[in-house]
Amino acid sequence: MAATLDGEEERVTGLEQYATTAVKADALLAEHARLTKLADGGDDALLGLAARGVADDLALAEIQDMSEDAAGIVQHFRTVLETARATGRRVLPDETSPRPR
Repeated sequence: MAATLDGEEERVTGLEQYATTAVKADALLAEHARLTKLADGGDDALLGLAARGVADDLALAEIQDMSEDAAGIVQHFRTVLETARATGRRVLPDETSPRPR
């Protein structure tokens, strides 16, 4: 009985290893098919791929520019706010001093 179980376990282990290898082979085959289709598509497919890459690069540069602009706007807002506070402190009476009657 033990020998039969050992044999079955070996077969199951072998099948599991085969399944893992088959899944990896399927993934490689799918990648090969995708690359072959891309290559067979001629220059148009490659140009499309390159154009998407360039568009991504341009979008990233635009996002970085917008982030820098936003940081500048925030800094300007802080400066204006601090100027308003300073002006308010000069113009408005101090809350801790006694008020004239």
